[in-house]
Formats: sequence, structure tokens, C-alpha cells
Amino acid sequence: MNDKPQISHPVHTLYLVLIMATVAMIVLSTAIAVLYRVAFQEEQKRLIDTAQSRARLIEAVARFDLQHSGPDAAFEATLSQIREAHQNFPGFGETGEFTLAQRQGDNIVFLISHRHHDLSHPHPVPMYGHEAAPMRQALQGKSGSIVGPDYRGEQVLAAFEPVAELNLGVVAKIDMREIRAPFIRAGQEIAITGLLLVLLGAWAFRRITIPMAHSLEESEELFRNTFAHAGIGLAHVSVDGAWLRVNPALCDMLGYTHEALLQLAFQDLAHPEDIEADLQLLRSTLAGERDSYSIQKRYIRKDSSVLTANLTVSLVRRADGSADYFISAIADIGALKEAESALRESNTALSKKNQALHEAMKTIKTISGVVPLCAWCGKTIRDDHGEWVKIETYLEEHTDANISHGMCPECKGAFTAGRGGSHGHASG
Repeated sequence: MNDKPQISHPVHTLYLVLIMATVAMIVLSTAIAVLYRVAFQEEQKRLIDTAQSRARLIEAVARFDLQHSGPDAAFEATLSQIREAHQNFPGFGETGEFTLAQRQGDNIVFLISHRHHDLSHPHPVPMYGHEAAPMRQALQGKSGSIVGPDYRGEQVLAAFEPVAELNLGVVAKIDMREIRAPFIRAGQEIAITGLLLVLLGAWAFRRITIPMAHSLEESEELFRNTFAHAGIGLAHVSVDGAWLRVNPALCDMLGYTHEALLQLAFQDLAHPEDIEADLQLLRSTLAGERDSYSIQKRYIRKDSSVLTANLTVSLVRRADGSADYFISAIADIGALKEAESALRESNTALSKKNQALHEAMKTIKTISGVVPLCAWCGKTIRDDHGEWVKIETYLEEHTDANISHGMCPECKGAFTAGRGGSHGHASG
């Protein structure tokens, strides 16, 4: 019986820590990703609202200046008011800012100071270059939001909006690193905290489960030893009859190796005359009519000899009540059968002897009662016909005894004494 190698407790603990850490990281990453997406969408919506409100405000100021200052002075008057307002509110957050620009030939010219980079003297950027992607969209008359490079080439989340009255573009933007920064910090802090909690949980789990694991291992070891060293054959059998697990005793009883026996079903080894009775009991057990049964059954060994055994079968069910497998205990009772046969033969012989004794007793009874014996000589007896015959003749006719002659101790003593006295008288 081959057992799988056991994994040590430290390795179990390492696996547990890795699994818990992996699960924690997945949950953490998912939570941060969800929060980041929500924050991103909120920031995007705020920037769009801000860009649109700025563009509509500039358009209103431009219309007012156009009515009161005329076409030639309206642009400068409006731009002057915008720059004055911009100085009092250059941006928001650490990197957020507003930009206002117009197209001059193939360049984008910024009209208000930047919060970053070239500050109060913003340099133009190519209209069709890689920089200032949000402003390029606004100057093309588009409205919306985008993640792309600003005038510095920095990745930003930006909302863009055209200013129809003056053919300008407004962009409200914030650096992506500022949006990501709090989530990165939170992720790092939570990761460290989570790792510490995982280690603490693994330590506590190990402290709690080590006694349970030892108890379970002892139970498993006890089961393995019982299964391996039992004096009778033990096996786990599937519901379709295949051997799932067999012990050495069963292999020795049937004459197969462990590997060869697992390739067979119990039907392959059952005596043809016994298999149907076994199958009927199996079906009854599977149907729930019984939990176990015991029968005497014959098996065909590998060498074709017959093994007579006492088979006890119990069904193990799963938690849902469905059949899982059978536990079979097979005890060789061949020696017991031989002893029973010898006992029967002995009883037969004893019965014959008893019968002979009974017949002898019947014969002895025929000579029971009062039988006349000669009082004078003591050597003759009157038989059933009234004739006096020798005792020896009577006994031989009425019993199975064969009479031989001898001398009892009393007669022998008297005879010896008589002979001694006779010799003394002669000598005297």
C-alpha cells in the first residue's frame, strides 16, 4: 500500500501565508482599482464642468466687451480681464491649472501664464506636434476630455472646450500623477498593514491548528497502520466494484500484487456461484434498505485455488447522502471450514461407536436378572433352556467376550500355601 509523502508543518504555514497574501493583494488591488476609477470619473466630470463654465464665462465677457468697446478693442479688453482674474486664481490642487490659447499659423500660442514650466512667458508649441494634445482638440472646435500630454509633455487628465466668440480654446487639466498619488500611498500603506495582518493571522492559525494537525496526523497514522497491518483483508471498493484501496493481507490472501489487484473489480475474483447473492445485497445496501451485511463467499485466487472467506461490507455515504464507497473486511475461514469437516467426521465415528455400545448394552441386558449358578462347584450355570452348562460356554454364547483362563490373587495365594504345607509334611 503506497502512501503519499507528508508535507511538513512549516511548508504548510508558508503555503498558507502565500495564499492569504495573494488573496489580500487581489482584494486590495480590486478595491483600489474601483476607488481609483470612481475618483478618476469624478475628477473628469469636475474638469469638464470647469472648462465649460470658463468658456461660457469668457464668451459672455467677450460679448459684453464687443457691445461696449467695439470690435477692435473687444479682444484685448476681454483678454485683460481674463489675465487679471487668472493672477488671483492660477490653478487648483498641486498641479491643476487653466490654460487659454489661440491658433496662430501652425503654432498654439498660450495667452495666460502657466503654473508650471515657462510660467509667465509661455512658449508656443506646434499645432500638429505631440505636445498640448488637449488644447489642440479645443482649437479644432471639439469639447470633451482626454488623457494626454500637455504643453510640457506631462500626462494629464484634461477637459477642453472651444470659446466660440474669440476662436480660442480653454483647457482645465491636472497631472495624472497627482490623481494617482493618494491611491499609490494608500496601496502601499494597506499592503504593509495587510502583510503584517497576514503574518499575524498565519502565526495565530498555526498556534491554533498545530494541535489539531497533530491529532489528525495521529488518526491518519493509526488508520494507515490498522489498514496495513490488519490480519484480515481490508479494502475500499467503489460503487461499481473497482478496488480503490487494498491492504497487504488481502493481496496475500488472493495472491496478487497491490498494483495488479487495483486493476481488477471484485466481480473478477468472486466465485461464479456466489456473485449473484453478493450483488443482491449490494443493491439492497445502495437502495438504503440496510447499512451493512455479512456473508460467506468464495474467491478465486490467482493460482485458481478457492478461498472461502467471511465478507462484511459497510457503505460510506457523502454528506448529501449519496453513496461514496464500500468498506469490505474479508476473513479467510478455510481453516475453520476444515476444522468443521474434521469435527463432523469425528462426530460420525463417535456416533458409530455409541451405536455399537448401545448394541452391546442391549446384549448385556439379555443376561440380566436371576441366573442360577451351581452352589457347590460354582462352575456351571443353568441357561435359558434349563440345562446346566459351563459358565465359559454361557458367556461366549450370550456376549462378545472370549474367555481365557487365569488365577485370581486369592486362589493363587491359597494354591501356593497348600503346596508349601504339603512339602513340609513330606520332609518331616
